[in-house]
Amino acid sequence: MRHFSFFYRLQRLCTVALFTLLFTPLLVLLPSTALTQTLPPDCDELLEAIAQETNVSPQTDIIEYYTQNPLSLRYSTAKVLSALPGFSLRTARSIINFVKDYPNTTYAEIRDSLRLSREQRLLLEQCTTLASGLTDLLTGALRYRLRSQIELNPVRGFTSGVFQGSRPEIYQRLSYRSHSGSAGSSMYSPVQYETSITTEKDAGERSLTDFLSGTARITVSSTAHTTSIIAGDYTIESGTGNLLWRTYANRKGIDIVAPAVQYSFAVQPYRSVVEQQFFRGAAAQTRLILSTTSTLNMMGWVSSTKRAATLDSTARIGSGLLPTATSLDMDGLFRTASEIAKRDALTERSAGAGAEWSSENGSTAWSLGATAFVLDYSAFITSRSTSSFYGANGVLASVFGNATFGQWFVTGELSRDGQGNPGGRIGAQTSNDALELAAAFRSFSSAFRSPFGSNFGEYSQPANETGLYLSLLWKGTEHLRVLSYLDLYDTPSPTTTVPTRVHGVDIFSEVQYSFNEGSFDDKRVLVRLRYENKTDAMTVQDAFNRDTRIVYDRERVSVRAELQQHCSESLQTRFRLECVTVNFANHRATEYGGLVFGDIVWQALPPLRVWARGVLFSTPSFESALWQFEPSIPGTLSNPPLYGTGLRGTLTLRYEPSVWLSVWLRGELTKRTDVDVIGSGLLQVQGNVVARLSIQADVKL
Repeated sequence: MRHFSFFYRLQRLCTVALFTLLFTPLLVLLPSTALTQTLPPDCDELLEAIAQETNVSPQTDIIEYYTQNPLSLRYSTAKVLSALPGFSLRTARSIINFVKDYPNTTYAEIRDSLRLSREQRLLLEQCTTLASGLTDLLTGALRYRLRSQIELNPVRGFTSGVFQGSRPEIYQRLSYRSHSGSAGSSMYSPVQYETSITTEKDAGERSLTDFLSGTARITVSSTAHTTSIIAGDYTIESGTGNLLWRTYANRKGIDIVAPAVQYSFAVQPYRSVVEQQFFRGAAAQTRLILSTTSTLNMMGWVSSTKRAATLDSTARIGSGLLPTATSLDMDGLFRTASEIAKRDALTERSAGAGAEWSSENGSTAWSLGATAFVLDYSAFITSRSTSSFYGANGVLASVFGNATFGQWFVTGELSRDGQGNPGGRIGAQTSNDALELAAAFRSFSSAFRSPFGSNFGEYSQPANETGLYLSLLWKGTEHLRVLSYLDLYDTPSPTTTVPTRVHGVDIFSEVQYSFNEGSFDDKRVLVRLRYENKTDAMTVQDAFNRDTRIVYDRERVSVRAELQQHCSESLQTRFRLECVTVNFANHRATEYGGLVFGDIVWQALPPLRVWARGVLFSTPSFESALWQFEPSIPGTLSNPPLYGTGLRGTLTLRYEPSVWLSVWLRGELTKRTDVDVIGSGLLQVQGNVVARLSIQADVKL
């Protein structure tokens, strides 16, 4: 412990020294480089809205991309706008139509007329533009990002020599986007070029290019069509996402409407570093304008890439005597000899095509489409994981559509996987000035496997689940919003952790009250209640001291109260109190836990912004852990589960000495007072304090 205390003092000294060396030269430049800016809009509240407590949905890539390349609300389509989290296709269509009907509108008028939430307003202001001239939109930019993160504590994987590489995490991305066209044209950006290359090394990996991803896209538009061609890495979104969707989709949270009726038909460049659920090869999409009311959308792709897997070369299956893949590794970590041995062990090939016919005439619109693709692997996959394909090859296919009739919007998709197992989903949304209602029903057989699909339900993968989701948003007054949902679900078969069918109910309700919204002295009060009851299992000892697996109903209740306030144009504060109770049906003691935090966002100087948070938490075990979304460096998410007894603090600084440079520094520290070591296995840290330092530089030319 004496050695640890010395190390802790040393790491604090190094952190202070690094901060001084990094920022002192920049602060000297303040008089000549300071930017005159007020407090800019943030997406922290929005990101928290789309993050389920136990499963972050990192859509920062989408938000950041459109922050740098804003969508024109005058020239974009509703389907493109609905790619932003928090907007259903129906809501996006209402925004686009409102801007067309009122060309001189403002964001305040859009917000007030359509009764948008605070998060939706922030996202519109951050990721779109109302620019009236094409000369304001035809821009180009070369961007470079360098980020390094390091754990300041000794981690067992490094001290034992098991990790093959160095300690820092290092991320780099170089991207370029340009537009060309005539300012007098009636089109927005007739020709667009964009390309990017991304590298990442996780802590313990050996090479700076341990993960290497690149993509290039050219888009050509005319009055008759819009065509995009992508080479490199990309994702495909089709229908409601049963078979094809982006890497992560929205989960259950305070965005209670849009995920229930999600719908898309698009090929997108891959911009993430999650080493799964993307294609590598070439893809094309074209949107043909058939008439003033109808369009035909078509896409096709080919892909070949490598996946990490555990192969059993002694077991051979099928007439071709294929080797067997017993499991696929999805975490993308290659630090140890055993992890490295699994790398690129499996070849995945894919080819597919889809088409969608759409029509829109006033308040009535509809789309009908179909997609089919083949997956072929170099080994027969026997893994029963719901995120893995089963077998060596197969054809996956879907039919899907949506329809708008006045105040009603309906989406649906019916699918079959590579082995012929069925799955389907249907959603509906309706609204008026004061009320929005949404409902979604999903049903996927226990054998359904869709490695590129996404499920909006209790489980993220579309497999082994039947459920009904109902939600209500009341916005009857200017200051008060009430939102709630009910999710009932069931698994047709036992799961990997519960030896029987799982039944569950998830109830969520939140009340939001705002004072002086839109001004610099506004306040917002939130009160949230969440109740979950779900079939679970645990191991206990019977009368003969033998391990016995028992099934019970696990009940969890959490209550949250929060106050957000703009104290001035340069200072925001936020305070939260949250309590949780977990009942194990008398098979073990009921657990009670809670946390309290306070944070500030301070525009200390025109180019310098500060985020700071302090948290106190106490829960008996991980079973009663509380998740808290944290403001973080762009391109990253932080949503740590807090359990045990302790405290956590974070400090994030952003310095912008010029329009072409942003520098970020983030430090985080967690101290547990109930343990002597933190973590387990190769990630175990000696001592009860964990600290991390992150540095990022963004350059725009």
